[in-house]
Amino acid sequence: ELLGERQDIAPIHAQMGDLLLTKNDKAGARREYDKASQLDPASLDALRGHLALSIGDKNLPAAKTMVEAEVQKSPKNPQVLLLAAGVYAAAGDTAKQEQTLRQVLEADPTNLQAFGSLAALYVRTGKLDRARSEYEGLATKQPKSIVAPTMVALILEAQNKPAEAQKVYEKIVANTRNVLAIEAMAAAQALDFLAPLKTSKRGQTAHAAIRAVCPTMDKDRAMSGDFVRLAELIQRGKLAEVLR
Repeated sequence: ELLGERQDIAPIHAQMGDLLLTKNDKAGARREYDKASQLDPASLDALRGHLALSIGDKNLPAAKTMVEAEVQKSPKNPQVLLLAAGVYAAAGDTAKQEQTLRQVLEADPTNLQAFGSLAALYVRTGKLDRARSEYEGLATKQPKSIVAPTMVALILEAQNKPAEAQKVYEKIVANTRNVLAIEAMAAAQALDFLAPLKTSKRGQTAHAAIRAVCPTMDKDRAMSGDFVRLAELIQRGKLAEVLR
């Protein structure tokens, strides 16, 4: 029905192709990707679909020819380069995959997908020092994520460096505890605003425990002391106890 109303919109045809591909209707998917390409020759969704079909059919030469033609047209487009890296990975050409991922980072130094893919490549090929370096860089660029530092710790363990790994794990736990403290503080304040409405009995008990170390924020004041006390409460497991 949607296609009947929007027959001239490339993304819709590309999405329909994706849907048909999940149902293993390759012929139908190819028709939709072809239509999307006709409507928008620069459609990356259509290109991604065509590549998926070729890789699925084990026709890697066709996939490489297709994606390399697009790279020639847009040699600095990170998304096109990432698609090319995926084709090289499927073909087992790790040298070209690494080279292409490096090109992505030259074009876009903040591209987290490229950092993650490059680090995973180094892990897979046993280049643990380089993998650790990439994950450390990713952790710096994405400080709220625990995935990258966890990978750093796992690699350190694989390199028989338990003391260094423990330091990373401890930092991950501390950061997670700090996040929980902020969320608990915000939740308690939200309950204050909702009064006289009440939450569950456990929620009320948790609220009381939080308010015992972190008073209601009814005026502008420094919150650092509250934050530290609440983080310590979480570290001692007291908040978890009242929620069990």
